[in-house]
Amino acid sequence: MIAEVLNERGSAVVSRLANYYPDRFVAFAFLALGYFPPSSTKFADSYTQTSEIVGRELFGYWYFLAEEGAPELIEKNIDSFYSLILADDPKLVMTHFTPSGAFKAWVEENKKTKYTSCLPENEIEKQKNELLKGGLTGPVNYYKTKVFDLDLEDLKVIAPENLVIHKPVFLGTALQDYVCLAPLQKALAARSIKGPLTMKEFDTDHWVMWQEKEKVNEELLTWIQGLTF
Repeated sequence: MIAEVLNERGSAVVSRLANYYPDRFVAFAFLALGYFPPSSTKFADSYTQTSEIVGRELFGYWYFLAEEGAPELIEKNIDSFYSLILADDPKLVMTHFTPSGAFKAWVEENKKTKYTSCLPENEIEKQKNELLKGGLTGPVNYYKTKVFDLDLEDLKVIAPENLVIHKPVFLGTALQDYVCLAPLQKALAARSIKGPLTMKEFDTDHWVMWQEKEKVNEELLTWIQGLTF
């Protein structure tokens, strides 16, 4: 029995582990992207609803990543792809990432921007090389599953009592994350988590575990040490 700690798409893994196997874990931790419960809403409808609530698109890049040919285009222009994913200016995502068609256009045109300073260049190169070794087909399949509603039937088998989390949860939000918006993450956590909830804010963009690693580790350690088994 362990406490599961993950970020972003890893948060999807934590969410479903909490739904399918809640008794195998003592607690769950989410960074940037919080717990999101299973939903029977089709992606297109959810996309519209979220865009209306926020006042702008948040998930336009999902459509690009779910397209046929996206893996090959990304592999061809991996430096362009990665420079926006790890951009030094977090606000770039609002114009070149979240609007429909914007991310595809960025990669097609092989645009580049300055990398974040929180990772050394050799680490960024290592990450890119590891991605290219296996190819991008596998990594983008998650987005195909969501965009084309391929998981809706699977989610129906989750027990109703497991749609909310009853175990302790740590949520670390990123105040400069313009995709996984901190207010939305906190509001959803308040509705969907019935166990003890610890929420901490970090003044970072999406990559909170790299930009504030010492503070994140301190907060997580304090939280873990306070868990009762």
